[in-house]
Amino acid sequence: MALLEIERLDKIYDNGAHAVRDVSLAAAAGERLVLLGPSGCGKSTLLRLIAGLETPTGGCVRLGGVDQAAAPPWLRNVSMVFQQPNLYPHLNVADNLAFGLRRSGVPAAEARRRAAEMLRRLHLGELADRLPRTLSRGQQQRVALGRAFMRPAAVHLLDEPLMNMDPHLRDALRELILEL
Repeated sequence: MALLEIERLDKIYDNGAHAVRDVSLAAAAGERLVLLGPSGCGKSTLLRLIAGLETPTGGCVRLGGVDQAAAPPWLRNVSMVFQQPNLYPHLNVADNLAFGLRRSGVPAAEARRRAAEMLRRLHLGELADRLPRTLSRGQQQRVALGRAFMRPAAVHLLDEPLMNMDPHLRDALRELILEL
């Protein structure tokens, strides 16, 4: 059985725009699936449908064989990194990384330990106490990536996560994403 199954998924917006049309695919646990296509072809919308941030017009999304139609985003075992980093502006880098763990009941000391390890892996240790507004776009995106990988999720959705990075850092992070 596939971990992620999408069957005949459609998304039509109220204005009549057909963003996703009859998409079906399956991905097994541990498999990497890459969506390629021109801007505006529905890649981001498809990821948002999987994450539960958009409601499909038709078709279904199953995780582990369970239809996700009624599951709100916070109950799906999915993490997502957006094209633009969405960090909590009032939290420093370390707290941004640990936020999801703390919300899910991980003890503070364990969340701090895991955040410190992720900071080390992302080469952001010296930025732990800084606020997002003081970081470059590439640094913000690394924090967003780290936050997504802090907790184990059945599916990690990455929407152009390396877009804001220089080529050298992009190559290094590509390797880290594969490792994580």
